[in-house]
Amino acid sequence: MATSNIYIVAFQLTDASDPDNPVVLTTPKITVIAEQEASMSIGEPNKQFIEIEVVINEGEPTIGTTEFSIIKGDRRASGKIVALVGQAAELQTGGFRIKVLIEPQSANRE
Repeated sequence: MATSNIYIVAFQLTDASDPDNPVVLTTPKITVIAEQEASMSIGEPNKQFIEIEVVINEGEPTIGTTEFSIIKGDRRASGKIVALVGQAAELQTGGFRIKVLIEPQSANRE
């Protein structure tokens, strides 16, 4: 029986509109099974909404593609980050900074 590899994708979303005072909005983690899409939505009462979709494509090299959309008040940003497994990637857009780190998880936990 074949087993699918599992990855943990950790994010740090920062409001960097004031470079002297960046504010971390959220640091979610999502579990992703290789070759399947995983998504997460985070809504806050203070007019903040974050949507994230992740796909891990195994191969040489194994990469993860993250698409995101952020709404905070009247500001909006969206984009795509492609990251190698085990290497942090970062994108700054629309006054927001998004960091992504994809880590493989052991299939047989002891």
